[in-house]
Amino acid sequence: FRLRERRIVLRLCKEINQKPCRSNKQKSEQKTFVHRILPFDIFAKTEYNRFGDDMVLEAKILLVYCICISAVGVIMTVHDKRAAIHKKRRVPERTLLTVGALGAALPMYCTMRIIRHKTRHKKFMWGLPALVLAQIGLLFLWYSYLPMLL
Repeated sequence: FRLRERRIVLRLCKEINQKPCRSNKQKSEQKTFVHRILPFDIFAKTEYNRFGDDMVLEAKILLVYCICISAVGVIMTVHDKRAAIHKKRRVPERTLLTVGALGAALPMYCTMRIIRHKTRHKKFMWGLPALVLAQIGLLFLWYSYLPMLL
């Protein structure tokens, strides 16, 4: 959203032969100028404003969930690596894949690559990136089509 906003401002500045601003004072003056020309607010805090405050709350809840499940996934991966080194009881692969499917696929994949754990297992080296793509697709569908249905 910010990139689109910046492009609009640059195009407007070009049309009136004005240099793009760098300081905060210039930015506020430029925003005032743009508000006089444009009939809509391109400087809104979030793009979710058109859907209402419920979408902002959902986004915050989703962010907290992603952080928590990511932390759980990374901790489980590191614990499994340490258990493998010390020949102790391991975390089942099914559990690791389930946590990845619940939203921790990307941080688990990165952790596995960094600590070199389960890099020979195709179900992790191909399965976790596939889960990441599926999760990105679900997020896209959720935020693109759900507001139209409501």
